[in-house]
Amino acid sequence: MPNVTVNGEPREVAAGATVLDLLTDLGRHPRTVAVEHRGEILPRDRYAATTLQEGDRLEVVGFVQGGGQGVEAAGLRTGRGGRASGVKPGGAGN
Repeated sequence: MPNVTVNGEPREVAAGATVLDLLTDLGRHPRTVAVEHRGEILPRDRYAATTLQEGDRLEVVGFVQGGGQGVEAAGLRTGRGGRASGVKPGGAGN
């Protein structure tokens, strides 16, 4: 069974498991998350075709809607300037 790292935590997955399998195990719907795999954003249409390998590193980020609390409340990592990459100032998609 391969060992991977998901959001900084070690996790064992079944041999031959895909990113979609991992999301299912995590209880996440593929349409509600973005996945970074090996340092690259993985297109959603590749989740089922991407087999996890020993040592893979993934970041799974969920989308949060409403509230006006901004990206910090959504649990997104931020870079310099306090904003998550690709998010306009003022909140998620404003």
